[in-house]
Amino acid sequence: MREVSLDDVAEQLAGLRLSDWHGLPRALEGGDLEDPPALVTLGADDEEAELVHLDDPRARVSARAWLRDGLTVLIEVTWRGGPDAEVLEVLGKPDERDDVVDGLVRLEGGEWIFAGRGLAAVVRAGRVHSAVGFVPTTAAAYRRSLRPERQTSRRPVRRDEPGEW
Repeated sequence: MREVSLDDVAEQLAGLRLSDWHGLPRALEGGDLEDPPALVTLGADDEEAELVHLDDPRARVSARAWLRDGLTVLIEVTWRGGPDAEVLEVLGKPDERDDVVDGLVRLEGGEWIFAGRGLAAVVRAGRVHSAVGFVPTTAAAYRRSLRPERQTSRRPVRRDEPGEW
């Protein structure tokens, strides 16, 4: 049997093949990375992880992963014009639904957490905007050590005077 790769998992999530989704494999290696990772934090406890961008698994779908000690702890796929949220029904009822700020938009109950299945999805206007996969855990553990920061901060636009550059 072939070992599952990070690209395989990204493709499974991007294709929303969720009926047999039971979370990330426990020892999924990060693979060969072309670009250096960025050091970021995850969860309410601000636990460090390395963020890497992956090749787009499909057209109009981007992917990234977070690693700790070379192992993948979280993978995210984001759709441009995502699928209807009905695709999540194969997972059953979410364990919990949390409010989330996605970019600059506050979504009440917009994060659907299927912690026992190792998946959380941001649902916006009835469409799946993004999904993150992780090793199955509890909703509390996901919030504490895995949830990625999705909020964008507004900063004032800097306008240089002509001749200042």
